[in-house]
Amino acid sequence: MANRIFNTTTTTLDEQLSETDKRVPEYYKGKDGYEARKVCDNFDLPYHLATATTYIIRAYHKHDTPIDCLTKAIAHLEFELEKFNNQKF
Repeated sequence: MANRIFNTTTTTLDEQLSETDKRVPEYYKGKDGYEARKVCDNFDLPYHLATATTYIIRAYHKHDTPIDCLTKAIAHLEFELEKFNNQKF
């Protein structure tokens, strides 16, 4: 019964990575395969800064013009500033 519930197939690391890569759109990947989300995770960016960063990274790759992505990035930077300015020290 356990064999029907759990996949016991052995996969290599390369196979796992290629599966992961299929879930990430190309406009979130850099020239050397760096993924926007992994860069944000590596820097421990808070939500709004990470979201702004991903919009900036994809700005010239997802749409014909970067205007929509850059506008969204600016909005998230403003959200982060509001959050920071509302903190009580």
